[in-house]
Amino acid sequence: MPWYEITVEASMTVCIEAEDEEQARIDAYDECFTGFDKDTSEPKLLKTAEDIERSKRHADEVMPLPNAEITGSALLRSPA
Repeated sequence: MPWYEITVEASMTVCIEAEDEEQARIDAYDECFTGFDKDTSEPKLLKTAEDIERSKRHADEVMPLPNAEITGSALLRSPA
């Protein structure tokens, strides 16, 4: 199965009523998990094992197929 590298950018401006600045930050942070604008780069096909490993090392998140797991730098399929 091919691997791709995609950059995702997300932001949200919140107008929030709160008791104080700290509570406003907490509530806004909690809210950011839903309803935000998002943008992605064009998917970049990773053609070599070296490209895939480099992308995994530098990625904030690695997303294998749902029935797979990441162990170190190896991709292992979970038994079905």
